[in-house]
Amino acid sequence: MADDGSVEQLTYAEVVAHVAAIKDMHDEEKSRAAAERLALGWRKIEAAYAADTAEQLVTEGRWRGFSYAEATAWCWNLFQFEPHGFMYPRSQVRSEALQRLERGELPEVFNYPERARELADAGLDPRSYRTHHAALGKPTYDPGEVRRS
Repeated sequence: MADDGSVEQLTYAEVVAHVAAIKDMHDEEKSRAAAERLALGWRKIEAAYAADTAEQLVTEGRWRGFSYAEATAWCWNLFQFEPHGFMYPRSQVRSEALQRLERGELPEVFNYPERARELADAGLDPRSYRTHHAALGKPTYDPGEVRRS
């Protein structure tokens, strides 16, 4: 409605054009967010390999036998490319585990340590896994895509 109280009328073609423009903006935002998530994962992985504890081996728990860098990098990859925990209470587990990962801890959630070992036994390392997924165009987990109903 205009300031003078009149109503703007649009043609069908104008409505279609407006909807298309809105969809394009939405698609661009999703693409930008996906690129940011992918870049974040790479930054976290490279930071893990650059850390002072990178080469130290994990000696306890389900990540035992991996270096701290490998375990951390696998965590970031698996949280981003093989997500679990969409419904409560697993969604709470996921949230808390991500907070622990952000603090530099190694969460032993879902089947991530065992999945990492399976991938490593198949000849992959965290960087090659991520490169492979990116080359295939596999998207990182987008929390906005999860429907909670």
